[in-house]
Amino acid sequence: MPDTKKIISNISNALRYNLNLNSEDSFVVIAHDNSSEEIAKYIERSAKSLNINYSRICFGNSRPYKKEIVPSIIDKIENIDPDAVIRLFNYENYNGYEIKELDMRIAWFDNVKSKWKYAHAPGITLKMMESGAMSADFSAMNSFSNYIINNKLKDIRKFHITSSEGTDYWIIVDDLKPQTDCPINSDGGNWPPGEIWYEKPMENNEMMPLKGYGKIVCNVSVGNICQKIDKNKPIIVEVNEENQIENIIYGEPKFEKLNEALFGNNEKAFTQELGLPINFKANITGNMLEDEKKAGTAHIALGLKNTHVDFLMWKPTIVGYNSNEDEIVIMNRGVYDFS
Repeated sequence: MPDTKKIISNISNALRYNLNLNSEDSFVVIAHDNSSEEIAKYIERSAKSLNINYSRICFGNSRPYKKEIVPSIIDKIENIDPDAVIRLFNYENYNGYEIKELDMRIAWFDNVKSKWKYAHAPGITLKMMESGAMSADFSAMNSFSNYIINNKLKDIRKFHITSSEGTDYWIIVDDLKPQTDCPINSDGGNWPPGEIWYEKPMENNEMMPLKGYGKIVCNVSVGNICQKIDKNKPIIVEVNEENQIENIIYGEPKFEKLNEALFGNNEKAFTQELGLPINFKANITGNMLEDEKKAGTAHIALGLKNTHVDFLMWKPTIVGYNSNEDEIVIMNRGVYDFS
């Protein structure tokens, strides 16, 4: 049985320190399936314990994920006028919905951004709430994120990511600033939180490319599949200097379904994101929502204009270079460098 007291305490900490909600503030939870409704009830109890106003919009088990429903839900939220919005969607029993739901996700971010603080939770589970990434010390994580951004990432223009398993990848960010979900602001972020990332803003609801090239050896988990990777059977991706996938080797045939997210009509996936996780309570479960927050890993995302696939690596070394070409070690074999 779930530890109710622990779950409510963890959610309360997230409401208070990750979404920065105080007494008399308000938020809306959108639950897209029955499993998410169960989580929503725990969130409601947490809100009551903090005297925070709470509203819920539920869909039962219909699992709607079409972007066409977004405007009508936005209208409902605007009538409530909350300080924050949390959107729950459980992928645990619906493998493959991540790919189908992305258009709706992009539409959400486009409509919600700058209106309210927005926590996006596609795939969240009670286990994450009880003993996983949602059990983190969010106040401490805010401080850690602030330190990394202001002391290690200041003026970084490009990154070199390597690993003992063979990853050797360059990402050029130029003057792009890092983002974080610790805490979440009006730019939005994930629940569970725990990441610093580089990603260009979408344009016309389309993902934009970062300049990136090299080889990725993905040996932890991969987005869109909800399964861990056998470390002896990694996914190997080679991206050329024109920032397009040149070759991909799947260690197991079950991952070949990723091709639909990586290759389109006369189109190949390009580099979209570099993610630096900072959540020390996150577990590796095969669910990328939590996996990508696991401190000790890093991920590079590739995709088309309307797809996004995270490739997670274990214990990478990440070196940044500033505008003076000074070398700054960000992470050494999965451990953040504080020198």
